Amino acid sequence: MPAPPANAPLAAEVNPFIGTAGGASFGDGQTFPGAVVPWGMASPSPHTTLTTPVDAANGLFVNSGYRHADPLMRGFGLTHLSGVGCPDLGLPVIAPTLGDPPTDPRDYATAYGDEVAYAGYYSVQLGDRGIVAEMTATPRSGVFRFWFPVGKQANIVVDPAHGVSWARNQADFPEELRADEIVGSAGFGAFCAIGDGGRLYFVAQTDRPADRANRLEVNGVPGEAMAAWHYDEASAEPVTVWVGLSWVSIEEARANLEAERLPFDEARKAAAEAWQDVLGRLEVSGGSSSDRTRFYTALYHALIHPSILHDVSGTYPRFSRGDVGRAADGSRYTIFSLWDTYRTLHPLLTLVYPEVQLEILQSMEDMVLGAGTPPKWELIGEEVQMMVGDPAAIVFADSYAKGLTAFDADAVYDVMRDAAERPEHRPGSAEYLGRGYVPMEEAARVWGPVSTTLEYAMADWALAELAEALGRDEDLAVLRRRALSYRLLFDEETGTLRPKNADGSFLTPFDQDAIEGSAPLRLGGPGYVEGTAWNYAFF
Repeated sequence: MPAPPANAPLAAEVNPFIGTAGGASFGDGQTFPGAVVPWGMASPSPHTTLTTPVDAANGLFVNSGYRHADPLMRGFGLTHLSGVGCPDLGLPVIAPTLGDPPTDPRDYATAYGDEVAYAGYYSVQLGDRGIVAEMTATPRSGVFRFWFPVGKQANIVVDPAHGVSWARNQADFPEELRADEIVGSAGFGAFCAIGDGGRLYFVAQTDRPADRANRLEVNGVPGEAMAAWHYDEASAEPVTVWVGLSWVSIEEARANLEAERLPFDEARKAAAEAWQDVLGRLEVSGGSSSDRTRFYTALYHALIHPSILHDVSGTYPRFSRGDVGRAADGSRYTIFSLWDTYRTLHPLLTLVYPEVQLEILQSMEDMVLGAGTPPKWELIGEEVQMMVGDPAAIVFADSYAKGLTAFDADAVYDVMRDAAERPEHRPGSAEYLGRGYVPMEEAARVWGPVSTTLEYAMADWALAELAEALGRDEDLAVLRRRALSYRLLFDEETGTLRPKNADGSFLTPFDQDAIEGSAPLRLGGPGYVEGTAWNYAFF
């Protein structure tokens, strides 16, 4: 398999398999090993295990669709989430097979081996079929190269119905299938069993027209349909497949593909060079080869999300609006798991990649002003309402303090200041504003009252800092008072921030080491979110 180009040595320092083992949401990496460019929309990557909500209830999460060392490979999805707590996307799926075209997604599952991956490239041998699959990416397109056994019947399946997302069987092929082009869309959603989702549009093209293009009905259900290119006899030359993507329309997917369609090796080289450029901003010395791999792989994973949302024309789905916007200046991004990223990722981007962080801020500005509310966990234009707190205020304030001010800070502040007192944006806000903390009586509807109180206090401190920078002195006293709310939860006896009841008494009994029991998801000790009392003592 080809190595990274000589002018991109840092691509080889990345091991994309790090973080792909395990299968429990709490504590596993939940990463994918496939190809992606920095902050890219397209991420062609293998699938081994597709879970359901029942699996999740039993503790099995494979949120990228891939778990290292699972026995079977189930095709290659084009879009993936990295490091998140629930599955979604993974669509459409491309799967090479031999013989007659498959009529069920289980038919393209196969043994595999000899996986190779570095930043921007992945390859694998599909064991019992003698097929070698390679893939790389451009910002909005996946590029595949398939090597089939000479003279064998071969197929390339396009499956929009069976991806990582729990919302499945929503395939659509609105145009006639052609020997060199298959056009369609795929429904996704049910992120953490609550997201409404949307549609991803794609245009797949091949450099070697097939002998036939077939629509494959599955169980007689139109939404489960697949399509396939069929070759009567495979040649010694590989088949290249390009898949252009768009969150807006087929027309935009086609335009994205036309703008980015490169020969496979040129695309692979460009992807490696893109990673060399961003990874090379940080130089390290000393340590072992393994230390360098861990460092650059961690940095690589930090530069996957947020991902670009806009097409080459600038179009993108607007946040919580259900319509399409056009970014006339700059980029628009998606996948904002802000509770996870405000603490370290955005400060890193602010310091090392300020031009990208500024575009991210402008994307968030567009969300805030367009929807009239700040995002918490945005996914492809939808607020999926996962996690707690009010993290957008912290990201804006931190970036503004570090000199990234090219957004309408006054207008953004007005929306965030108003949202900070709305219960639909801050669950438990009435209790927080009235008592200074969220009591344990609210635990059934407010996940982790201690954690939520701390998050609101942190957000209010950030709002106060931004207010001072903007000359909004009239807000300073109340915001700074609320920012000290955490003190009401400090327990001198245990040295922790301890859950309190509405009457002001501390929760009893109290186990500082408890890691389960926090309603409604049980992730975290009672009163906490995904942590213990000791974890939150260092908040």
